[in-house]
Amino acid sequence: MKRRLTTLDEYFSRAMENPELRRAYREVLDEELGETLRYLREERGLTQNELAELMGYANRSRISQIEGAEGLKLNLETIARYANTLGYRLDINFVDTHSGEVSARYFLSDVDTVAREQSWNLEGIDFGPEWPEGGVEDVAPGGIDMAA
Repeated sequence: MKRRLTTLDEYFSRAMENPELRRAYREVLDEELGETLRYLREERGLTQNELAELMGYANRSRISQIEGAEGLKLNLETIARYANTLGYRLDINFVDTHSGEVSARYFLSDVDTVAREQSWNLEGIDFGPEWPEGGVEDVAPGGIDMAA
């Protein structure tokens, strides 16, 4: 009798049916997010205290919680605010699992950051021949881009 090989996707799907494995996997994802956020802060040369001050927190404890993912379920607004304060934009790509193509993009900017930005005056700017006809690839903060 010939045995059928299990794909990684099949194995992973079965493994995630186990609540204990699902919880452990979620913890790993939380740790990776915290490590990524700490890396971005360090890349900008900021301490937790300095970032906390820029974000309007009284002390570094909230930054420590965010980076440590200490049982927190961070919402997108918190992550976007953290990223925007460091000069990054939070992008979410919806990728087709079969083709690998991005079907849609969403990016979120912190409301306070957007409110402080001045209006863009695009009058007289030459975007060049590579500018797509009938549309743009990126839109204003808090918008979506439906990939072609």
